[in-house]
Amino acid sequence: MARIHVELQQRWSDMDAYQHVNNVAYARYFEEARIKLFFMGDTREDTGLEKLFRDDSPGGMKMVVASQTIDFLEPIVYSSEPLSIELWLGRLGGASLDIYGELFTHGPEKRVAARCVTTAVVVDGTTMRPKRLTEEAREAASKWTDEPLKLGRR
Repeated sequence: MARIHVELQQRWSDMDAYQHVNNVAYARYFEEARIKLFFMGDTREDTGLEKLFRDDSPGGMKMVVASQTIDFLEPIVYSSEPLSIELWLGRLGGASLDIYGELFTHGPEKRVAARCVTTAVVVDGTTMRPKRLTEEAREAASKWTDEPLKLGRR
């Protein structure tokens, strides 16, 4: 399977009154993992995807989230041990791509705590209109494409 591995440090403030990680923090974890993948290149694997889906120049292309769905499967409690997230890519559209992710619990028996499907769209930084993915980006992404993630508890 073509998976990209990201580790994230929890923050004490991620916990809620029930002493487990708040659902909003899960969305942040998936966001931070995407940033490490597409912007910083800070993943276990050398993916070559950073800077192919966005451009830091004024008016350069940007990546925006069009939709995101998260299934919460298990609670996560605070730990100083980093969280593990696996990402992979799915459908590549004209200007969009699906990014799949699984967030794992801590400990020796890591289990999937949450699954996420994010659809991102590449846009022109000035007009904010969709901008077609380049052939270079498509080729690099194809190395990290795998089966679609099915969400839902049924």
